[in-house]
Amino acid sequence: MQRAIIYPMLVLLLCIPLLMQATGADKEYYAHYLTPQDVEKITELSGITTNHNYSLHFLDSRGREILIVRFGPEKQFARETRREKYWTPIEGVADQAKLAIPQMPYQIAFLKGPHFAMVISMTDAETAKTFLSVDQLKAIANLIASRMDPDKPL
Repeated sequence: MQRAIIYPMLVLLLCIPLLMQATGADKEYYAHYLTPQDVEKITELSGITTNHNYSLHFLDSRGREILIVRFGPEKQFARETRREKYWTPIEGVADQAKLAIPQMPYQIAFLKGPHFAMVISMTDAETAKTFLSVDQLKAIANLIASRMDPDKPL
């Protein structure tokens, strides 16, 4: 009777470190779509760092969050952009894209094949301006889209 309890417990205890490693790896899952160096090149800012938490979060040299990139399935595009008064279709970004302006922060939601992503420029609390321009967001969206393979999962 004791063996029936001890062996499953032992197996569970041995698996916990593996599960924790897998969870940590998931946080970096989308990191290959956009790097701090990519953001520095497009924005001409320096000292960009990341803090990934199932989305990509980019911080400036002062530690302020300047950019968030979210990913999801194709159906999320329609769900995110359903309120038409806030979203305007735009050309020249991925397969299909919409821009949320004058809503703050600036956001571009786009599709590349069956893959959805959204790039969001955060707003500076001191100046009430977005950290990134619309042109910078478009460049970031297109860079991410260029790294997406429609035939492979995100």
